[in-house]
Amino acid sequence: MKDNRINADNIFEFNKRGWTLIDLKLSEESIFRAQEGLKNMRRLSIKNDYKPRRIYYDHLIRNNKAAIELPFNNNICNVNIKNFFKEAKIGSLVKTIMGWENTCCDLARLFCMGNYKYRGNWHRDYSADLKRIHSDLSNQRDVVLVGIYLMPQEGFRILKKEYEFNGPKSIVKDNETDMAVRSFPYPLSPPTDSYDVINGKIGTALFFD
Repeated sequence: MKDNRINADNIFEFNKRGWTLIDLKLSEESIFRAQEGLKNMRRLSIKNDYKPRRIYYDHLIRNNKAAIELPFNNNICNVNIKNFFKEAKIGSLVKTIMGWENTCCDLARLFCMGNYKYRGNWHRDYSADLKRIHSDLSNQRDVVLVGIYLMPQEGFRILKKEYEFNGPKSIVKDNETDMAVRSFPYPLSPPTDSYDVINGKIGTALFFD
């Protein structure tokens, strides 16, 4: 059964440009409870020195906990978070947009940097099959990433397909170039017309490949 929160425009956007924002259509109360659950999770992780974590720029900012890893661990997760994912039904959205029968989650991470602004290094979350980069058929993909916004976030950048591997304006000519750029330890600034900037609104989910 298809999830009616995804429309034809979402499918077109995802296949054409590689990403789309989807309204989770959750009530304000559901989102508020989830936000409170996330705040409690962050407080508990700091209090108990929960180790699966990411600390960014610790040489500049003391204990700048950027992300909590394994957030569904019962030692850290709370009922508000569990209820949120029951209501959000992310798996249903994934099945609809990807045309899959079954799904699994390889990685879950809670970003919780607060008001600190930073730009992450150039990176690719999964190794790329060059033949699939420019595919317009979602059933040829075997990985999709989902970012859920429970707080507003602007500035997330996604490289446009025409600037990707084998694209007509490619700035990533081959695997060697890709690896060399990603090994650079500081944020880079590709041409401003080479990427989309995402305006993440509360209660939406970003699907990207």
